[in-house]
Amino acid sequence: MVLISMRIQSSIPIVLMGETGCGKTSLLRELAKISGATLKILDVHAGISEIEIQKAILDAEKEIIENKYIWLLFDEINTTDAIGIAANLICHRSINGKMIHPRLSLLATCNPYRIKKETTQTVNGLITNVLLN
Repeated sequence: MVLISMRIQSSIPIVLMGETGCGKTSLLRELAKISGATLKILDVHAGISEIEIQKAILDAEKEIIENKYIWLLFDEINTTDAIGIAANLICHRSINGKMIHPRLSLLATCNPYRIKKETTQTVNGLITNVLLN
């Protein structure tokens, strides 16, 4: 938790990777509470658009008041097709060429990528290919 806090204070990108349900989001909730920051969570999914991501940034920036920090978490960031804008935000801290507010910290969580194995399965005399984890 200390390393995550130090990275946030230094504006170093944070992406937590772990299996579904392992506590990535819960860890960041507790750390935000301890740090006195407000945690906003954007549930990223395959249908989320760049416009929705931009809106989340603008909404979070509006909530920043003097000496208050907002942490915006892109939860399950690797599930969207808008990964380019999200990566630019986290790595370069800019959106549409404009730097984001210094008291807005961007964090992300993702699940590990797995190469799926293909196997052949016979069901009721029919042969089919099945992808396995």
